[in-house]
Amino acid sequence: MNFLDKNKYQNQNKTYKRIILDKNRIDGLVVTISSDYIRKISGTLKNDDFYELRNSMAIRLESIYFHYELLLQLHTPGQDKGIREIGPRSVMEVSLKQQLLFDSIIFNVISFFDYLSCFISFILFKTKKSQWQSIANYSRSKVDFNKTDLAKVIDKSDRWLVSKLNQYRSELIHYSSDNVGFSTSFDFKKGQEKIKVYAPPSFTKKFKKEFRNLEKNDLDLNIVLI
Repeated sequence: MNFLDKNKYQNQNKTYKRIILDKNRIDGLVVTISSDYIRKISGTLKNDDFYELRNSMAIRLESIYFHYELLLQLHTPGQDKGIREIGPRSVMEVSLKQQLLFDSIIFNVISFFDYLSCFISFILFKTKKSQWQSIANYSRSKVDFNKTDLAKVIDKSDRWLVSKLNQYRSELIHYSSDNVGFSTSFDFKKGQEKIKVYAPPSFTKKFKKEFRNLEKNDLDLNIVLI
């Protein structure tokens, strides 16, 4: 069972460095896959379809981290940037900006997995177009393939992450917006009010097992996006 260990992410700088290391590792794996594909499968450097899919994945990945870094500029672990002159409009503006970035990250993550499914499908079946759900279903139902390490990773990723994100996105687009929550506190010594922005409630319900060891007050946007 996957769950988030709060203690592991208390230090924002260390957490960010780990995330960047993971990003670089993924970038390196994509390059490795490219060279292996050329040497062992295609036998040629010329394959526009393959490179188009690889580059599309790379762009989605960069977009995820770009929006995450924008969110970090507004957000620190457990509290938001202090604002000396603040009112209801300022609180709404800060929380809305963070919600927009949160939604963008969700959409880009789902898009990345769709491109990843196309990438896998192209390598396995020489077809460019696929959807994540199709490749996930194939990994569970196809005899022999469902026993491979790749199929097991796809199935696990779908069950605990991608299928829940797709459900959340569908509800967000077609039925109702899922607004963030916020609270404010005032530091009288500094004359500074701080805003804390919480993750949308429908999102945290989708991942209630993953967040089971966290209190409601811990579920700010920064924590849940990790």
